[in-house]
Amino acid sequence: MPIEYADQLQDPLLIEHGVVDDNVMASDSIRLYQRLIELHKQNFWMSLYPVERHGFMHADSWHDEYQRIVELFNTYVKPVKDAVVGN
Repeated sequence: MPIEYADQLQDPLLIEHGVVDDNVMASDSIRLYQRLIELHKQNFWMSLYPVERHGFMHADSWHDEYQRIVELFNTYVKPVKDAVVGN
């Protein structure tokens, strides 16, 4: 999400970033996170991975990353889907 559109955030957002990423600087994600704070947005989180670059390589990082994605899905996406189909 470009920072220029941060004010339009409506859905939950999980930002996951490798700190030693030399493709997209971690500071970009940190600035976005700060902007969301300034805008008083809710339901956004950031996970920083100190030993990861742009493509995660460490199994522990992968595990943590996907655990957080599953939690976000189960908390915010799945209940809406279940409500729509009447489950």
